Amino acid sequence: GVDGVRYFWLDDDQMIAMRYARNLAHGHGLVWNPGARVEGYSNLLWTLLMALVHWLPLPAHLIALPVKFLAWLAGGGLILAAEQLLRRFWPRPGLALPALLLALAAHVDLVYWAANGFETPLLALLFVVVLIRLLDEAGRAPRPFTYALLALIPLVRSDALHVWAAAALVALGLAPDWRRRRQVATWLGLALLPVIGHFVWRYSYYGAWLPNTY
Repeated sequence: GVDGVRYFWLDDDQMIAMRYARNLAHGHGLVWNPGARVEGYSNLLWTLLMALVHWLPLPAHLIALPVKFLAWLAGGGLILAAEQLLRRFWPRPGLALPALLLALAAHVDLVYWAANGFETPLLALLFVVVLIRLLDEAGRAPRPFTYALLALIPLVRSDALHVWAAAALVALGLAPDWRRRRQVATWLGLALLPVIGHFVWRYSYYGAWLPNTY
């Protein structure tokens, strides 16, 4: 506490992103200090969500709580999505289902990420939901919403392009013929446009193609 007031906080890089979010919400832009454009976050969409949180009528010592809540929601959604993914491979999972749910609910990393307001549960949730949708639409025409969700993955974390690529390989591998693969490849190209747009924006705003040394 500070002067008798208990402050809630986020762990590690999330508090850095919170400072960027606060400056954005106050009209200073995505900056660490007003007037100096330096990119010190690696989670664009999560930082933008944090900026929305800063518009809530909450005192400073409570502003981290909604972010924790959003991370917990994403973690809970991940557990539910994992159940659905299991059923895609094993419609009657039996004891495998409670084993999966218990393992995820007690997983130290998932609990830590959710409790401390990380964007990682959201990233994992998006990945699992995309996998479920790709399995459901295997052999059928690609559905735009699936690839819209896929496009969000590298915007949630800038270093998640390999996660995007893993889902892209699944999409191509599930296509039954060359005609369908061409359709999938077209949608994958469209799903890369937001990432390309982010790179262009970063160059125009921060003056470098890779402004974050991380």
